[in-house]
Amino acid sequence: MSTSTDRPLHLFEHPPTIAVTTVATQQSSKAAKQQSSKAATEHCDFVKPTIQMSAKSTTRGDGMASGGFNQVSYWVERHKELRGDHRATGNRSRSPEEMRQRKIYQAYFFACLAQLLRGAALNGDDRAAEILDIGFGTGFLASILTRTGFIYTGYDLSPVAVEDSLKLAPQANLIVRNIVEEIPQKSDIIFASEVLFHIVDDAQWKAAVRNIASAMKPNSFFVFTETFVETVSDHLAHFKPRTRQAYEELFRECGLRFVPDDATVIQQMPVFTENVNFTRSVHLVKKV
Repeated sequence: MSTSTDRPLHLFEHPPTIAVTTVATQQSSKAAKQQSSKAATEHCDFVKPTIQMSAKSTTRGDGMASGGFNQVSYWVERHKELRGDHRATGNRSRSPEEMRQRKIYQAYFFACLAQLLRGAALNGDDRAAEILDIGFGTGFLASILTRTGFIYTGYDLSPVAVEDSLKLAPQANLIVRNIVEEIPQKSDIIFASEVLFHIVDDAQWKAAVRNIASAMKPNSFFVFTETFVETVSDHLAHFKPRTRQAYEELFRECGLRFVPDDATVIQQMPVFTENVNFTRSVHLVKKV
């Protein structure tokens, strides 16, 4: 088998699978939580930890963090610094090749979801499904979906991400946009992979979710990644996980609901950092 780095499609030799993990399953999974990290990765067990992190800064109401942290500037500069390196949108402690493979895998993972959700979102309408991908990063997903019959629009904070991703997906509509501002078009499927927990200011996070809800067509779906925690404690400057209850309350206000109501829909993998191990999961949301 070739090991060439020019064959991203071959990550589907071990394709992602889709599973529903209900709250009842979570309650019976204590034994699984004791398994090794390898077993945890294989079984994709869902845990809801209380994350205690060393806060690099705290946020103010204006979206700036104490110490001068600015979310937009952080990601713009990070993309410039790590241009051509897939750690620009991933874990900097991992190797560039490891992050490249993970990003390709995630792209196919979400492409599978798009195919599965297309029929339900269109509800028999004979047209191309419109997808909005928030925080598209590498452009891998844009490259797949523009070749498989979707009308694809991608948002990212970074001009570098737009410029580089257009080389992979020249037919995609890639835009520099912050979702805390109004989203002008409506879509059948909206993805926000590893995005919302990077909006550390609560007012901006709420604005982003409200804007997403407003951009959803009837029967549309919203798929997002989150690291649900029991309580929100100190957080890193660029990363703030939230509770499921916080999402549920905001979703009710916006006319959204989890599908199913009691489930984590798709589970990715445990994430290991220097000071905390946790599980990041993918969730399916529908317009009520």
